[in-house]
Amino acid sequence: MIPSVSITNRDSSTDSETTDDEGIPDNVIKQSKQRKFDPGMWESAPVSEVEKLPLGIDGLVKYTIVNAKTSKEISAVLLADGRKWKKSNVTQWKQYGEMRYADCRGSFKCINSQCPFRVQFGVTNTKQFKNGSSGQQVCSICGDTGEFVTCQARRYVKYGKKNLQVFHCGNHTCPVTSRPEKPTERVKEMIKKHPQLKPSEIQSAFVMSSLRTEEEWEKVEKEATQLLDRKWIANQKQSVRQEIHPSGENFEAVVTFKQYCDKEDSLLIYKVNDRRGNPDRPSFVFKTSEEKMKAALNMDRNGEHFLKDEYCFFDGKFKRCRNFVTLTASVYHPLLKRQIPLAVMESEQESSENIALFWSLFNESLQKVTGDDKSVFNPQGWCTDMAGADMNGLRQVFGDEALSRIKSCEFHFKGRINKMARKLGQEAGETFKELCLNLLTCNLKETYLEVKKSLEEFINEKSERQFLSSWLSWWDNRRTFIFGAFAPTNAPRMKLGAGHIVSHNIYVVALRLNRQVFDYKPNKHNHKSFETDLK
Repeated sequence: MIPSVSITNRDSSTDSETTDDEGIPDNVIKQSKQRKFDPGMWESAPVSEVEKLPLGIDGLVKYTIVNAKTSKEISAVLLADGRKWKKSNVTQWKQYGEMRYADCRGSFKCINSQCPFRVQFGVTNTKQFKNGSSGQQVCSICGDTGEFVTCQARRYVKYGKKNLQVFHCGNHTCPVTSRPEKPTERVKEMIKKHPQLKPSEIQSAFVMSSLRTEEEWEKVEKEATQLLDRKWIANQKQSVRQEIHPSGENFEAVVTFKQYCDKEDSLLIYKVNDRRGNPDRPSFVFKTSEEKMKAALNMDRNGEHFLKDEYCFFDGKFKRCRNFVTLTASVYHPLLKRQIPLAVMESEQESSENIALFWSLFNESLQKVTGDDKSVFNPQGWCTDMAGADMNGLRQVFGDEALSRIKSCEFHFKGRINKMARKLGQEAGETFKELCLNLLTCNLKETYLEVKKSLEEFINEKSERQFLSSWLSWWDNRRTFIFGAFAPTNAPRMKLGAGHIVSHNIYVVALRLNRQVFDYKPNKHNHKSFETDLK
């Protein structure tokens, strides 16, 4: 029985409908009646201060959980009760403010009298169930459809700054799912001493240790039960490696490989730094080549090579190298008809410091190729994201004048337009998108100001659109980088994705097929024939 169920309004919770049907199979009877509980019912309930919820929580009780600060810790202490709860909802209590509550999911039982589980153990299977082909829960042993058992228990959780408060009511009809504690610290200690051990060998080592010391059989069985999961042990090995090498890198191997690459090209791996050995600089690996630096030199906007009209694309990718950001400068090569990388650097993060370091090393590489200490990268412009780190890094190395040659990616702006439009509804969203696209494509400053005024009037028409004012102001402050009326006229409209960049090996092979790429000056007589030879 659930005590003190209240449907009055006296200081009661304003619980919403609690029929969370998500994940409930068709053979579950869905209840639609709303239930409310009077917070005063916990005034006489026993209060316990604990570090985690006790296993098998039941009845009218109240717990105060301490020492759980991070979201991971909070999740762990709330799961420790061994109960299966539905997705939580929000309600308001007059005394406590916002609360989150969840009802128990209930359970299933196998009603097949000939189920092998019942025949073998003499009890009904209430834990081992799986999704059947029809979407219903079936017994994992005999395959018969399970009978749903409703559970009326509920818990409320108050998230405070210093602790969590859990209010529980109702007696569970469902079984407790125990989660045996793992010997995490002991396993990690063994892995640190013997990193070469496999998960199966760690299992055997722990059990054999208990047997050799002639421990009680209960302890031996407990030890074996805790270490049944080899996947968990493998995860602990990965965790230990992460603690020892936070970035998972092996700079010694990179340095060894650099010595090998230097025999062919000293710029293939130009510079490497490990913060642990040199804390004055961040960890990084900067890579380029002499051929790529020649292409960068040909991009000089004051030169005569056909690459002088091309923009340099700059981007950071987070999935190329684990725990590192891959910064890449690239250019579209009109003869190769591909986007080629000029330089790549693995760095700790995409910060102003690291981006400034990237371009400083880029200029150093140019100077090694030319032999001139004053050589500086001087392209037609840069196409990059609107990230402040990108802008600051470029300004630190190339000066304020470089900012006038930056063109941002229109694709990102259009993505933001669509995101904002979804918040306005169908008709208003379409009007908003049309105005924003007009703002992007207009070529005259006067037209830009007129469209901007129309957009401001659209925003001010209704109070629920006021959130767009700050959004418009943010983009207007950066208008010289994105909008056609202010941005460089010969710049690319969007940043080419790093997925289109040809690998260094393909690029070098293509160049070696015909060295004329860097000396070649196209004209109406040789342009087509050279393309054919290159292919």
